[in-house]
Order: sequence, then C-alpha cells, then structure tokens
Amino acid sequence: AIISKAMPPETAARSTRRLILLGVVMAGNGCCAAFVLLIVFLDNKIRSSAECVLKTGLPVLAEVPSLPATAFNLSQTRDPRLHEVFRLTMVALRKKFPTRGTRLLVLSSAPGEGASFVAASIAMTMGRADERVLLINCGLRNQRPAPMDSTVQPGDKPLSGLAQYLSFECEDHLRIAWPTSLAGVTYVPSMGSCIDTDVLASNRMRELLEAASERFSFVVLDSPPAHGNNDSIILAERCDGILLVVRAGQTTAAALKRTMERLEISETPILGIVLNGVEPPFAQHPPEKNKHPATATA
Repeated sequence: AIISKAMPPETAARSTRRLILLGVVMAGNGCCAAFVLLIVFLDNKIRSSAECVLKTGLPVLAEVPSLPATAFNLSQTRDPRLHEVFRLTMVALRKKFPTRGTRLLVLSSAPGEGASFVAASIAMTMGRADERVLLINCGLRNQRPAPMDSTVQPGDKPLSGLAQYLSFECEDHLRIAWPTSLAGVTYVPSMGSCIDTDVLASNRMRELLEAASERFSFVVLDSPPAHGNNDSIILAERCDGILLVVRAGQTTAAALKRTMERLEISETPILGIVLNGVEPPFAQHPPEKNKHPATATA
C-alpha cells in the first residue's frame, strides 16, 4: 500500500563536497607540518652562533658570512667583511696569548669545512698587523690544494715542504719555510705525503715547532680533520690553543661533540669556534644580499 507519494524537496540539498575538500586540505597541511617538524627535530646540523654556544658551551670567535666564491681568493682584494671578521678574531687570540711564539692549531671535524681558509686568513690578518707569522700545512695524508699554496714565492729554488723535512730528505728546517705574497707571512707547505704519519709526533717535528716559536711571533698549524686519524691530537699536544672551524648547515652537533671529546686527550684548551658560511637568516649581522652565495671549503 502507498503511504504517501514521494515529493521533490522544496529547496535543493547542500552538497558536502566543499566540506570534504576542506577536510582533505586541512589533513594534508597537518601532515606536512608534522613532517616538517619531524625533519627539523631530527636535523641536528649547526646553523647559527647561538646553536654553537648552546650545544658546545664554547664561544664563537668569528662568524664568516656566506659570500661569493671570489671573496675567498687570497691573491685578490678581499671583501671588507672578511677583514673585519678576522681582525676581531686576531684581537681575541692576542688577548688570550700575548706572548711571542704562540702556537695555534686550526682544525675541523671533517674535510670541506674551511679550516685551511680560516688558518690562512688568521695568518694574513696578523701579518698585516706587523706580526711575523708562520703557517704550517700539516696535511701529510691527502694532497688537497690549500689556499696558501698559490701565495708561495720560491724564486728559482726547488720547492720542498714538511713531508721532505720529516722524511729527512731536507735537513734544514729553514729550507722549507717560504716567503709568500702576503705581508709578514711565511709558509711551510706539506709537499707530498708520508708513509708513516706518526712523524708528526717525532722529535724532528718538536724541534721544528720550537725553532718556529723562537723565530716567529705567531705560529699557525693547519691541521688535518679530526675524524679518521689521530694527527690532530698529536699536533694539539704541542700547541697552546685550538680553534675549531664549523661549517654552518653541514657540521652536526654530534660530530662536533665527538671532536671535542677526542681533543680532550691533548689537554690543550679549545679557545672557541669559527662558524663558516653562515646564511643571512641565521647571521648575527647579516651581510648584504648576494645572488651567488658560496663559502671556502678548503
């Protein structure tokens, strides 16, 4: 039996498509936000000076901004911001070590963080301040070009370096110290590799460093990276202080802490950190905008 006839609705029923679409969009945004937060939480790369201080307890002595690659060429006119950064670093180092013949070890946790560039920049800045500086390239394992290599002025003499001296191929330590195009800076290149890198712990290396401290007002040692070998620990034992170079956005807090723990064996104080390649959003004093940011990796 028919109870009542079906009648069309007087008003059209509202579609729920928009509500469903809105719900899907909100759920998607929520998932994306959660994913981003998870990435940020898991990513422990150091990007700012504040993170360095928080995660290491060490002061940041210099913050090198991300600049065009040409700004890091030692043989060309330097960006004034780099002059200011390393001038302040020099002042801090000299306040800590006012005596003549101080030895400073500059190193990073891993290759490509800019330790060689920082070592060269400190030497150059001190040379401009009428210091007599010796920079020693202590990399005897891997032959990677160093920023200072292009500044050597050997004249008509065959070039020799640390590897030849420690292997007894060159007897006189004065023959491996070369003048450079940088005022006040003398340079000892590595010039090859040694089969036994334990020579860094030899009496011959000790004699070289003692002679360097007597002849120069400041000695900078460009150390191999800390991870993978004990070279940096051996060198640290013969230095007065250590300067760690951290590449912003690349060095992790875990890697940096492992480096600090390894260096504790030497009992040489870690003076602070140079944060290299800081991007403008994380910089304490953001540099002017540049279209092709790049940082020194040597």
